[in-house]
Amino acid sequence: SSGINAEWPLRPGSKARLQHAIKLMVDGEEEAKKTISTYQQDVRKSLARIRELERHLYDLIAVQNSAEKNRAKKALVAEKQKLTDKRVKLRLTISAFKDHIANKNKDATPKSDMEDQVEVRKNDICIDDANWTLTGECGQIPIMEVTIRDSFTYSRTVFS
Repeated sequence: SSGINAEWPLRPGSKARLQHAIKLMVDGEEEAKKTISTYQQDVRKSLARIRELERHLYDLIAVQNSAEKNRAKKALVAEKQKLTDKRVKLRLTISAFKDHIANKNKDATPKSDMEDQVEVRKNDICIDDANWTLTGECGQIPIMEVTIRDSFTYSRTVFS
């Protein structure tokens, strides 16, 4: 008999996020803080380099040497790509670090009954009329449309 084997695709970046989470558990919090600090310095340096290249390119606008302009444009594009890569690494590392700290704090808090807990925050979301369209990855092909015509209320209470 043949069965249907369906696997949910991983979200973009979930593999890298998992790798960062595992690295964080292995290396520890202090090493993660050092890594975040290093990534932040790299991002700042890239931003300074991009500003420098943009100023240089602006100065070249008046010059007729198109070869030098092209080199400057290519260097600027390459530096912007490096910056994007560094920002992604920084964002993933910070996210994994925050998740690690949140899980650590959640495990450290003692479990108690709801009676002993105090209401900290209550969020209420009310929607009267809404249209929502789920599209494919390209953002062009509609897969599903949801319309809410009547009042819809979502409540969430956070206890401490």
